[in-house]
Amino acid sequence: MRHPTVMWFHLPFGLHADVALDIVSLLGMVLSLAASVGFGNQVVVFGMWLSYLSIVHVGQTFLSFQWDILISEVGWVSVWLSRPPGQLPAAEPPTSAVLLLRWILFKLMFMSGVVKIQALCPTWLALTACHYHFATQCIPTPIAWYFHQLPDIVLKLMVSISYIVEIPATFLILVPLRPIRLFAAALQILFQVAIILTGNYTFFNILTIALCLSLFDDTVWRGTTRPNARRVGAKSAPTPGTHSDVLMDGQPKSRKSAVRRQKKISDRPRLISKPDAAAGQALPENCSVEEDKGACTVPLHQRLRHWSEQHPCWTIWALGILPLAFAATAMFTISTAPVFDVRLRVTPQGLQKMVVAVLPWAIGYWGVVLAVASIMDIIGSSRNDTPARQSAKAARSLWSSVICLAVLGTYVANIPSILVLDHGGMGQRLESQAPLLKSVAASASRWSLASSYGLFRRMTGVGDSGEGRRVARPEVEFFGSYDGSTWIPYSFSYKPGDVGRSPPWVAPHQPRLDWQMWFAALGGAHLSPWSVHLAKKLLEGSPAVMDLLGSDLNQAFRESLPQYVKADLYVYEFTRPSWGRERKGLDGLELAASDHNKSSDWWVRQRAEVYLHPVQKGQLESFLEHFGWSTSQQQELESRFPRPAHSLALASRITDILVSLAHSSRVHTMWTVSFLICCSIGCNVWSLLRGFVKHRQGHVQTRRGAGREKVKIA
Repeated sequence: MRHPTVMWFHLPFGLHADVALDIVSLLGMVLSLAASVGFGNQVVVFGMWLSYLSIVHVGQTFLSFQWDILISEVGWVSVWLSRPPGQLPAAEPPTSAVLLLRWILFKLMFMSGVVKIQALCPTWLALTACHYHFATQCIPTPIAWYFHQLPDIVLKLMVSISYIVEIPATFLILVPLRPIRLFAAALQILFQVAIILTGNYTFFNILTIALCLSLFDDTVWRGTTRPNARRVGAKSAPTPGTHSDVLMDGQPKSRKSAVRRQKKISDRPRLISKPDAAAGQALPENCSVEEDKGACTVPLHQRLRHWSEQHPCWTIWALGILPLAFAATAMFTISTAPVFDVRLRVTPQGLQKMVVAVLPWAIGYWGVVLAVASIMDIIGSSRNDTPARQSAKAARSLWSSVICLAVLGTYVANIPSILVLDHGGMGQRLESQAPLLKSVAASASRWSLASSYGLFRRMTGVGDSGEGRRVARPEVEFFGSYDGSTWIPYSFSYKPGDVGRSPPWVAPHQPRLDWQMWFAALGGAHLSPWSVHLAKKLLEGSPAVMDLLGSDLNQAFRESLPQYVKADLYVYEFTRPSWGRERKGLDGLELAASDHNKSSDWWVRQRAEVYLHPVQKGQLESFLEHFGWSTSQQQELESRFPRPAHSLALASRITDILVSLAHSSRVHTMWTVSFLICCSIGCNVWSLLRGFVKHRQGHVQTRRGAGREKVKIA
């Protein structure tokens, strides 16, 4: 199946495509609500993933964003991360699935950083990308206007930090030590929060933060440290091979010193003598009895992990901050004369050599880690402490094996997607030596199980050679007219239009029409044929399209349809206040932004060229017929699959009600999303409180039962 989607079934069932799409969307919403209140087993998560995948594959241009592919890839792994049907929610998830999520996070961030240098974009190479980014991103936030006014050196340092976070810091994700993982998660989360504050990137940043949660463990949420008894053995009476307790003096200072000495002693890996081990004393986990020394020692890797968790600050400094500082000195050059400046030292050729040298080792290392984790998951499922029949344990082990095979297969299919960083070198050699891998990767790509990423590889809206002097954000503006001479602009809810309107807050919602208008402005109408179809819908006064523009906008065209529609290309730039004029070399539009605008304006714009010449009804049929959008083709489709008049029309009716409720306010998105998030958090908190109360009740009953047993024995 080249385009896997359940939407294919609307043909044999005789359903209209819109009705089938409504049914799939409503099904995904119901399953999402069920998962948020504690019913998120593998069947429910699989239904969520399949629903979204089906919509993405029929969404074409409007669902072709990288985060649509990312959520499909993460959703597939989440199927194996969730619990099987019938299993308790408190069951521990497979470690291999958690590790695969970490690999997806590494791949996403590492590729996003490397492609910025590989693309040879002059703004990224000159560290001037942020001079354009805040004003030229799809839908900026109000805070982006203030960031755009910052001095040159601050904007260059922002680009430098993004390089560090996206390239060398991503390798900290793969480090097995817990403090380093937490440090890497903190870096990535702070980076995503900064992006959220300055740009409306839908759910992408929230999804990336969710991936960062795979670097945490339950200890973080409990706010406690793991007990040392499990690693170093239970406390016992002093023996020749163990440390004895420290006698407490009556003086306060002596007691404090004794406590500090005792804490240092208890934190050390303990040694248990061979006679004590033979006598039946409990041994530490993963320890072995040394024949020559007659003692049980904790393995080196356990000592290292134990030391790192007892001294997280030293671990982060030694294995986190210092390596990043070394990487920063290798990547950048800092000069202080004649002015303080930072420049990129690494070249695209040097970065390519690093990728070729390091990437195979990272892929092989993580493959071994995943394989070992999968084996441990299978062994752990067979050694489950829960009493069960032999057949139930065998079924549990079999299903755990299926999960591990799915995880390992997904990882193998992901290998070619990251090897594209070598521009086909390693990937082509690997596919030529393993033809099966090529077919597996192709199938995984069709099902959105593995994909390559590379956000912002080239900066748009660059009006010069990359020096950061001239910002030229292209925007398409549609106009309607009743007589062909007087033109009235169409207003969009979120994209820049009126220069006096503030940039909106809209994330995590994505107004996809406004987003696609940003892409349409990067090329002509022939490169975005859907924009011509949009002009036809504006001439017809389509209610659905008018609602996409804004339910409370364009009232004149709702009451009376225009006779002509055209589109012009404008160039936008943020205005500059008096305190933001320190940037040197301003010219053209920037001078207008600095000197010739009202203090209340957010934007300044200039008309650049014609995007779409004035058109009337009937003039676009021949062009739209090539894409299947002509009126006659739509009427033929309606006759073949008429909209149902009764039962199945309920899905469309429910969707219409939800849309009408959503468009009741300009801030509908934030309120709706906030309400749903609060409901989800409330349900989960309620579930946690109920579980805690039940746990406490069971603990009290256990203690009472133990007390009764003691009384009986006495």
